Amino acid sequence: MKPALARVVLSLGVGLFASTLAAQGCGIKAHFQLLNTVPGGSGGDLRLDSGWQTTAPLVMPGTNSQSSPQGCYSTATCTSVADYGALRVFGSGDAASCGAGGCFLKLDEWTGAEPKARFRDTLTVVAPGLAPGTPVQVRFSAQLGGFASVGGTPPFTSYFGVRMHCNSQPIFNLANSVGATSATVTVLVGQSVSVEGMLDASLMAIGVMSFNATGSYALDLSATFDITSLTPGVALQSCSGATYNGLAARVTPVGVGCGAVPPALTASAPTLGGNVAMSLTGAPANTPVFRGMALGVGYSLPLGACMLRLDPATSVLDLVGFTSANGQLPMALPIPNSVNLLNFRLSAQALQLLTGGPFLGVSELSNSIELQIGY
Repeated sequence: MKPALARVVLSLGVGLFASTLAAQGCGIKAHFQLLNTVPGGSGGDLRLDSGWQTTAPLVMPGTNSQSSPQGCYSTATCTSVADYGALRVFGSGDAASCGAGGCFLKLDEWTGAEPKARFRDTLTVVAPGLAPGTPVQVRFSAQLGGFASVGGTPPFTSYFGVRMHCNSQPIFNLANSVGATSATVTVLVGQSVSVEGMLDASLMAIGVMSFNATGSYALDLSATFDITSLTPGVALQSCSGATYNGLAARVTPVGVGCGAVPPALTASAPTLGGNVAMSLTGAPANTPVFRGMALGVGYSLPLGACMLRLDPATSVLDLVGFTSANGQLPMALPIPNSVNLLNFRLSAQALQLLTGGPFLGVSELSNSIELQIGY
């Protein structure tokens, strides 16, 4: 096939695929308004709407700025990011009105109370071992992180939150608070279920009747969604191809340890209400072991031949026991059964005391592991 013809065929194929997805009921969308009017200004109302798209992620940025000779100004930014099971909105704004009149500094929607970022999908309930129409349980969860704030004189209002619908019915709404929420819904084997996740944010710093006032806003909100069958043998096949396991428990080993034989630290997945089974192997025999734990992930500090991978500012170090004659030590870490810990991240690393060891001359270090608490 000639290159030009191949490009045409590929383009038609992609377009047909996108149209098919849209017809099946899956897509992503971004929508927001930046209102930045000043006395005597024009063009201070920026309205953006992506419409329903199928290619993810969808990133839609916007910037709007107005000023007047009298000293009034209002400027704002916003970026909406939409993906299947992951939504984000971030931006900032700053404004000052003057004696010539008030001005607006507002991040909002301009039609129908639309969320800033959203996705929709269609899930087919598949269970080869169960008869069509059999009721099964599906858990819908979302974790909202980040911040949204409004400041100025006088202060005005803000709203943010995460919502989810199943078959057009609301199943949860976490409003004006970061954290996590979940709900369980009964569906039927063979049923096609429509789902929709939404991230909202509306911030007004100063309004048009405010004279000689200042205002600002800032936000960076991220929502992660999880859709899991609680009935064994049931799969959820999505129109989009997404798996919706963003809140699954995960453990990731990072780097290697330092020592004559670098010790290795492993762990089971950190599930809510469960016990993480950690295990240290390859360490010196009959040696005291300290376990370091720190908030977050991704820290690296080279110290001689070793790499410390725990943030010293948030680290806690505990003596957890002594290695066996073959250099092994099992250890446990209980995880509270609190939905607010969903998507919470920790790092762990083990330190084994050893005179003349490569870590500061007193010990060896294991590799580190990064833990994401989830289902």
